Amino acid sequence: MRRYLPIATVALLLTYVAGCGDSGADPLSQPVNVDIPSEFVVGSTTWKKADTKERADTDCLTRFFASHKELAGSPELEGEPHLFRSGTRDRRFYWLQTSTMGPKWSCVAYENGMFTLTDGTGSPFTG
Repeated sequence: MRRYLPIATVALLLTYVAGCGDSGADPLSQPVNVDIPSEFVVGSTTWKKADTKERADTDCLTRFFASHKELAGSPELEGEPHLFRSGTRDRRFYWLQTSTMGPKWSCVAYENGMFTLTDGTGSPFTG
């Protein structure tokens, strides 16, 4: 009987471990997406999502990368950004990456004649 006690214990542990296996729907392993709003407000400024990119938008982003050559080809600024405008000159370009750790974003903003680059986690559109 003593011989079967360790085997029974091992069988019980294996059954327990098998029950804790991958169910294929672990919510912690699913990427978290960011909802893209049609507009959002920062301070007293309303930013509206642009449906299309205009030549002025492309020129603006080209000027940014021309003055920040070290950022060209950066994985954080890869692909087509989400474009938001406020007024006729101010623009924000957002690149979003999803991961199991939560969304990450980078933003090139052109406001009041100056460029800024910011990044963070979570949604950049909510306070």
